Parts: sequence; C-alpha cells; structure tokens
Amino acid sequence: MDLELKGRRILLSGATGMIGAAAARTLAAEGAQLVLLGREPSRLAPLLAALLETAPVAHHQHVLEEGFFTDEDSAWEKQNMPK
Repeated sequence: MDLELKGRRILLSGATGMIGAAAARTLAAEGAQLVLLGREPSRLAPLLAALLETAPVAHHQHVLEEGFFTDEDSAWEKQNMPK
C-alpha cells in the first residue's frame, strides 16, 4: 500500500499504546518521519529503536508529562521542527 507519506512529518500521540505503536510501524514503513508522543518511556524507547532499525528515517520521541503539551503546535515547537 502506498499512502504517499515518504518524507512527510507526522506527530503521533498515544504511541505507547497498542494502536499507536501499530500506527507508528505502518507510518514508518510508508517512509514518514515520526514524532512519537507517549506516557510510558519503557515502551517508547524500544518502539523508537525498532522503527530506526526497520525504517531508517530520523524519528523522534517525547515522553509526555501531564500538562506538558497544551496543543499539537507546542509539540512541534518543542521538537524544533519546521511545520
């Protein structure tokens, strides 16, 4: 399946959950660059490592603390990534 995501940046919240992790693997396989947001560092780090191994694109991760982000724009700014 080609979703035409190669080179696109995607902010994925909930990446430490089962559905979020599955979405991350699918999006990375399509060539997207991901910013992964999740609350469980013990799940986020292995997911990022697996993505970098199978889809060597510059992915990023952020562990969310309650109240850390107020909206998606803040997440992009914290990653210092252009929109």
